[in-house]
Amino acid sequence: MSQFFFNQRASLVNDVIEGTIIASPWNNLARLESDPAIRVVVRRDLNKNNVAVISGGAPAMNRRTSALLVKAC
Repeated sequence: MSQFFFNQRASLVNDVIEGTIIASPWNNLARLESDPAIRVVVRRDLNKNNVAVISGGAPAMNRRTSALLVKAC
């Protein structure tokens, strides 16, 4: 049987997003405050003269999507 380390299954995705924001080496990510079911991470230092990249993924892809967004930022 596999062992996993997380607080609660219901808050796992939100915890991963918060951890990604906190662990970002550039300290430029923030979570868009809205409905808790809507999970949006934005750059605080967005240059409006550049093209914004919007990425999303299925629930099974959240860890990979978060990692890609951190690398892109």
